Amino acid sequence: MDELVKRAQQGDKEAFTELILLLKADLYKIAKTRIKNDEDIYDAIQETMIVAFKSIKKLKKIESFKPWIIKILINTCNTVSYTHLTLPTSDLV
Repeated sequence: MDELVKRAQQGDKEAFTELILLLKADLYKIAKTRIKNDEDIYDAIQETMIVAFKSIKKLKKIESFKPWIIKILINTCNTVSYTHLTLPTSDLV
C-alpha cells in the first residue's frame, strides 16, 4: 500500500483509485456505523475521496494513509449527520 500512496502523492490517479478500491469495504462499514441512509453513505464516501485526493500531498507519513482517510470519512459523516439534524422540515419536501 505504501508504494500506491507514494504514487498517488505524485499525482497518479490510478494509484489513488487502487487505494480506494483496497479500502472501499472498510470505508463503507465505518460510514454505515454513522449514517443509516445508503445514499448519504455513498455521498460521504465520495466527498471523502475528493478531499483525500486533493490533500494527499500533505500526508506526511505514508504508513498513516488508512487512519488519515478514515478520519476524513468520520468528519464527513459527522457533517452529513449534522446537516440532516439541522435541516428545516420544509427543505425535506
